[in-house]
Amino acid sequence: MKKKGILFPAEHGSWGLIAEPLLLGMLVAPSPSGSGVAVFTFATFLLRTPALRLLRARRAPSPDPHGPVVKRFALICALAGLTGFLLALFTARGPWLVPLLAALPLALWTIREQDRGKTRTLWPELIAAIAIGAPASAIALAAGQPLLFSLALWFWLGLKSLTSILYVRTQIKRFHHRPDSREGVVLLHAAIPSLLLILNAPPHVFILFLLLSVRATVFLFRPVTSPKIIGWTEVAFSLLFVLGLAFGG
Repeated sequence: MKKKGILFPAEHGSWGLIAEPLLLGMLVAPSPSGSGVAVFTFATFLLRTPALRLLRARRAPSPDPHGPVVKRFALICALAGLTGFLLALFTARGPWLVPLLAALPLALWTIREQDRGKTRTLWPELIAAIAIGAPASAIALAAGQPLLFSLALWFWLGLKSLTSILYVRTQIKRFHHRPDSREGVVLLHAAIPSLLLILNAPPHVFILFLLLSVRATVFLFRPVTSPKIIGWTEVAFSLLFVLGLAFGG
């Protein structure tokens, strides 16, 4: 059975997006309660695809041939998520549910848009990327980190996701020889370090976004090779960004 799109998300970028906040949170504030948050978050992420398929199957005129397998997988994800939730609930040292509850409306809206077949349109992708950064804050709060520090992790990831999505979408348009707005994307990348100076952001955060700005300025005006190389290059930049956030301070 082909599992991509049936049990697991078909979008390659979504795996990187969910990995970033979990890795950042556990590097910055490792704890048993943070591990519970990470398990709960990842299980919820895995539950999305089978849950959407089951919802669509109820509206379909004929039964889904993969229905029993999808139901079993959804049950496993739900049980794993419940286990992580209870671990975090009984061991956390801070209000870890606050960022997750704040992100819940955004997540529900993107799921509704995905159910309507708008998975790859810009706004659902951007809103999903912003929502999916909340677990970094939740993991830090569960470990007892200060609220402002924890929420800042979400904010930095949200800014980075915004730049990454616009950059990747522009590169893919260029690969397919479609009209693009690379100048606007470069200007946005350049504006973010200036914003960070105004906000008095930590120096390592400023440097990381400055490097992303240089990346966009250079590569958006060079020949594009292939979407696969674009994707893997972005994974490498994302990993370096997370490591820089975690250890740069």
